Amino acid sequence: MPRVSGLFIDPVKSCRGHSLRETTVDAWGFVDDRRYLVVSAADGRFRLGDVEFRNGWPCAHCVVTTTDQETAERGKEPLRTLATFRRDPRDPTDVNFGINLVHETKCGTVLVGDGLVPLPA
Repeated sequence: MPRVSGLFIDPVKSCRGHSLRETTVDAWGFVDDRRYLVVSAADGRFRLGDVEFRNGWPCAHCVVTTTDQETAERGKEPLRTLATFRRDPRDPTDVNFGINLVHETKCGTVLVGDGLVPLPA
């Protein structure tokens, strides 16, 4: 069974993840996170801890990820690397970072080590 190997919240400003041992899910997603959850892969519906999720839509990354938050200098990474294997086939101008998930239970807790349990679609 797949297991949660890490939990991160990502502030909008820096787009850098903060590692957590556990987190609470409220009506907007992980507490103190953006209003969506980004992961690298999932299929259909599944449960982590006591929270059920379903696939939403692709999450295209924006140019903010290429901006150094301390100097405001822009570079080409990480979008250049992601574009080599994460380009959206429906819109080749988008580089997908992952997917947005919809949490169907609206609240709960996810812990590092929780198993990923597939659910019927």
